[in-house]
Amino acid sequence: MKPFYHLALIALAGALASSHAQAQPFPNKPIRFIVPVPPGGGADFVARNYATYLSKAFGQQFVIDNRGGAAGIIAMDALAKAPPDGYTLIQTNISTISINQYIYDKLPYNAERDFAPVSITSLNPLILVVHPNIGAHNIRELIALAKAKPGQLAYGSLGSGSIQHLTGHVFGREIGAQLLHIPYKGAAPVTVDLLAGQVQMAFSGVGTVAAHVKAGRLTPIAVTSTQRMEYFSDTPTFAEAGVKNMNRSE
Repeated sequence: MKPFYHLALIALAGALASSHAQAQPFPNKPIRFIVPVPPGGGADFVARNYATYLSKAFGQQFVIDNRGGAAGIIAMDALAKAPPDGYTLIQTNISTISINQYIYDKLPYNAERDFAPVSITSLNPLILVVHPNIGAHNIRELIALAKAKPGQLAYGSLGSGSIQHLTGHVFGREIGAQLLHIPYKGAAPVTVDLLAGQVQMAFSGVGTVAAHVKAGRLTPIAVTSTQRMEYFSDTPTFAEAGVKNMNRSE
C-alpha cells in the first residue's frame, strides 16, 4: 500500500492516444478532452482551465467530455477506443494509469500499451476534511471518534481503487480504526454529500473544498503534503499530527 500511496499523490498527468504521421498540420479540427470525473470537482476545474489555454495556444477548440465513474475506467476505455490520431486527450491520474491494474482483475485497456503521456498538469496533495457536526476539530479528536464508533465513520472517495479510497484505507490502518468507505463517481458528488452530512469525512483535492473550508462548512484536519500549505497554514501535515505513512515523499 505504501508505494501506491506515495505515487498516487503525483496526480493529474495528461495522456494522449498514440499518434501517427499527420497528412495536414496538427491540429486542423477540434480536440476531444476526456475528464474522468463529473463536472464541478477540482480535477474538472483544472481540466477546463487547461482546455482554455490549449485552445488559445493551438487555435482549435478543446471540447470537454466528462466521463465519471468506475475509478476512471469508463473514461480510459473511451480513450482506448478512440482513433489513435492525436485528437483525443484525457486528464488522467495515478489511479487510472497505475493503481487500477492491481485492483481490478480485468481492465478494458492497457495503460502502458494503449496510451502515451504528454505532460504533468499539477501535483496535488489531499486534505482530510470532516463535517463540523461530528464534533472533531483535530486529528486527536477524530481518531478518538473513529475508535469509539468502529465502522460508522464514513468517508467518500472517487471510487474503489481511487487514491482517495486508498488514502482512507491507509489512514484507518495507521490509526487502528475501522472506517466505512463510500465510493462515488467524482469529487463533486462526494462534496455534496459531505456538506449534507451523508458522509462524515473525505480526502479531497484542495481546490475542491477550499471555499467550503474558508466558509466554515467543512473542518480541515490534516494535509498529505510534507509541509503545511500556505492557503491552509493552520492545518498540520499528517506527520506533524503524529500519523505515519500519510505524507508524500518529495
